[in-house]
Amino acid sequence: RRRDRLGFLVDGFADPVLCKSLITAMGEGRQFTYAHGTVSCTATSVFAELGGRDLAEMKMRPPGTEGSNTTVILGNKLFLKGYRHVREGINPELEMGRFLTEVARFQNSVPVAGAVEYLREDGTPMTLALLQRYVGNQGDGWTYTMDYLERFLHDKRLIGDTTEPPLLTDSMHKSYMATIRTLGTRTGELHVALCMRTGDPAFDPEPVGRDDLLAWTATARREAEQSFTLLSRRLENLPERFRPDAEAVLAKRNEMLAAIERLSARGVKAIKTRFHGDYHLGQVLLSENDFYIIDFEGEPARPLSERRCKHSPFKDVAGMLRSFNYAAYAALLKITAKMPEDFPVLEPFARDYEEEAVEAFMLGYVTAAGECPSYPADPDDARALIDFFVLEKALYELRYELDNRPDWVGIPLKGILSLLA
Repeated sequence: RRRDRLGFLVDGFADPVLCKSLITAMGEGRQFTYAHGTVSCTATSVFAELGGRDLAEMKMRPPGTEGSNTTVILGNKLFLKGYRHVREGINPELEMGRFLTEVARFQNSVPVAGAVEYLREDGTPMTLALLQRYVGNQGDGWTYTMDYLERFLHDKRLIGDTTEPPLLTDSMHKSYMATIRTLGTRTGELHVALCMRTGDPAFDPEPVGRDDLLAWTATARREAEQSFTLLSRRLENLPERFRPDAEAVLAKRNEMLAAIERLSARGVKAIKTRFHGDYHLGQVLLSENDFYIIDFEGEPARPLSERRCKHSPFKDVAGMLRSFNYAAYAALLKITAKMPEDFPVLEPFARDYEEEAVEAFMLGYVTAAGECPSYPADPDDARALIDFFVLEKALYELRYELDNRPDWVGIPLKGILSLLA
């Protein structure tokens, strides 16, 4: 209310006029100057091709899912994202999107059509909005996998099938695993694209040096110690069913630290590149039996400068391998929530699924990226890197669940024990 006048305070992205005006401004390359900086609207070379100039008849709708940013869909052609948490610096999602769209021309990421950035007087950029092609899909990989696993485990319990899982050569998951092999292939193709030499220092690959290995090891050791400290403090408050695994993990502290130190001790010959940075089943969209890789922002908790650093792309591989473990146990916990006595009966089937998914994913990945310079020529080096990053990821997950979802802490605990075994 302002005296006798009433008005409404609304989210600007709920207004089709604002959204379409922003997109038009991108296509026109418009700039808006303010007291301490400039809002710059830009388009990529595929702006018109993706429908950026055909806005008149496009209807606008929300995506139907919640997220950390504000998003709208226009005419099932364009996807406009407004960043709620504006950060200083180059946005990795915009930077990676432009590279994959205009330089590498990687077909299985979502093309970037344009962006809105605020440039301060000192040149510091802040990304406000991003425009991409809308990809019709059947959901993300996590939802697809959870639906599949819940049906599978439910059917196993319903028919009373308590026999041992079959050998991997006699898969119960043939159709699903074919899809996961495709996911491995697309992941490998992404890493090949990011290994291109273009003369851009932000993207050109670099050899992994001794200092890199020491830095990676030091970071992993420090974060592992944080995980053990946090687990010790929370041990008495954990649900009773998780305490034996928690105590077993704490008992293997020295074994885990030794496993971390082995990477720098052995040395590896590898290449570091840009990479996704927060890769898991929720970061891929299933579309007509293929996958599109999305959300190149990196881990939200880390600063932008760190998310733009080059690293081994096997960090992405490790993230996806851990995601299969999470899916297996998340589905198992859900399906046995009211009948916990079924957990040990169904667990072998969940483990079998995870093993097959890892094998199918890696088969597709090696087929696509096995000859890429970022994939070590020595298979022992490749194994050492994957083992290192998988353990590092599982320890990160342990800290996350202790802080945010104690009811899920059993998943990383079991994952860590399985890795050490």
